[in-house]
Amino acid sequence: MAAEGLGLVAMQTLTLQKVEELTLYLIEQNKQLQSLKKENADLRRANQEIKESFRKLK
Repeated sequence: MAAEGLGLVAMQTLTLQKVEELTLYLIEQNKQLQSLKKENADLRRANQEIKESFRKLK
C-alpha cells in the first residue's frame, strides 16, 4: 500500500510539473501573439497610409 501511495505522489508531482511547463509555454505564446497583433496593426496602418499617398499621386 505504501509503494502505491509513493507512485501516486510521483505521478501527481509529474502532472503538476507538466501543468506548470504548459502554463509557462502558454504565457510565452500569448506574449508572442500580442506582439504579432501589434505588428499587424502597425503594418495595416502603414499600408493604409501608402494607399492614401498613392491615391493622391493619381
